[in-house]
Amino acid sequence: MNEVPPVMSAASNTQAQVVPKTSLAAIWSLVFGVSSFCLSIFGFIPALILGIIALVKINGSQGQLKGNGLAIAGMLTGGMGIFVAAILAAIAFPAFNGVVQKAKIVKQENDVRILLVACQMHAADNEGKFPANLQDLYPDYIDDQSILEFLNNETHVMEPYMYFSGKTMESEARSLLIASPVVQRQRRVVGFCEGSVEQIMEEEFYRLAELESGGQ
Repeated sequence: MNEVPPVMSAASNTQAQVVPKTSLAAIWSLVFGVSSFCLSIFGFIPALILGIIALVKINGSQGQLKGNGLAIAGMLTGGMGIFVAAILAAIAFPAFNGVVQKAKIVKQENDVRILLVACQMHAADNEGKFPANLQDLYPDYIDDQSILEFLNNETHVMEPYMYFSGKTMESEARSLLIASPVVQRQRRVVGFCEGSVEQIMEEEFYRLAELESGGQ
């Protein structure tokens, strides 16, 4: 006797045909959302866009697509990633700025030290007299005129190093000879006649400069 194959009901056929698939946009939204912790806006923006696209398609798919949770999670993690990146940037910027400021101070110290040595060499060749101005050091005692100036980041203008002329090797040891035109962290780099280079507070610099003016 022949067996009759079971007959599937219409409801069963409908249920078999409607198997919702996970939205690829929702999946990629979560992927970019997680990656935004490393990629910042390059992860956050795709996560947000793909998440919105996924939700729109899922809501309009009449049950053929799923993945609302993935899309929402992608957008949330993307937002958290950009927030964390902003916090890290806020923490790192002062440290980076401090390094930049330190590098500028070191540059000024090196410039002043080079100029002091050049002045002493000039004095050795000219009866102990320092040059009338720093420009006189080029090209016999320095080979690069750019060292005579320093960039002021506030005005974006190259400013010449300050020079206290009229000095000789016999001048008072702690007498100012060269000073940076730019103040960093309330300090100014100065060079004394005896050859030392120091960072001094701006108030101290003005006090010494006033003594120089009074003595001339």
